[in-house]
Amino acid sequence: MKIKIVSMVFLLFILFINNIEAQKTKNEIKLNLAYVPLSAFNKFYNIDYQRILHLNHAVGVSFGGAFKFNSEVGTELGFIGVFHDIVLVPYYRYYPFSKIAKPATGFFVEGNLFFSYFPHTSQNMFGETFDKTKGKDAFHRGAGLGIGYKSLTSKNFVWEFLLGFGGNTLNGYPRLGILFGKRF
Repeated sequence: MKIKIVSMVFLLFILFINNIEAQKTKNEIKLNLAYVPLSAFNKFYNIDYQRILHLNHAVGVSFGGAFKFNSEVGTELGFIGVFHDIVLVPYYRYYPFSKIAKPATGFFVEGNLFFSYFPHTSQNMFGETFDKTKGKDAFHRGAGLGIGYKSLTSKNFVWEFLLGFGGNTLNGYPRLGILFGKRF
């Protein structure tokens, strides 16, 4: 059942980006494929939105969260759930070698902020419940840097590779991604 839902989310995402008209190509929506294999275990999903400001400048936000199905509420519908372990990463990117024909592409440097919320109890991939924040819900924040490379196809599909790290009130966080999406 869980694998079917993950597959349906991915297929809906692909259908959505195929139907977007490319009239003004200043926006991008991307799915982080690095988390798709892991989502079968921890149900963590990551979606990214980016707005191109200029030839070499862009801003965006990455939203990630683990989706927990609620077995007590809505069992008759079978799909009601809530997000927990929420991560929000707003960022600014500079593309130093971007060309006029393909703005905001190629090598980039990123500065980001990190905001997360984790409830005090969670389940690991084996279904075991544990207390990860010593009895209190936790809100973390931080800042980091990243580098990456973005490629744009002639049909405005985007491939992006990202690697970065930052520090927060928890210790540190990785910023990784293999993203696929659509520029519109």
